[in-house]
Amino acid sequence: MATNHDHPHYVTIPEWVKRTGISRAKTYELLAENVLQSRKIGARTLVDFIAGLAWIDAQPAAKIRQRFKVMPGSKK
Repeated sequence: MATNHDHPHYVTIPEWVKRTGISRAKTYELLAENVLQSRKIGARTLVDFIAGLAWIDAQPAAKIRQRFKVMPGSKK
């Protein structure tokens, strides 16, 4: 888990999207569901980056399956 010294505590939504790869639409969905925490400063919405990273870390690991099996003796 990251510490406060590794990352800013709050980031703008465009910065959140850039740093995490989570889309803007999904970010607003997560904010509306109170999954992500934010603060409003004037017209800017700031996402709690540290809490957001903790939420990402708490998600289950991806299970990747191999779709096609390589036949013995075949060329790749």
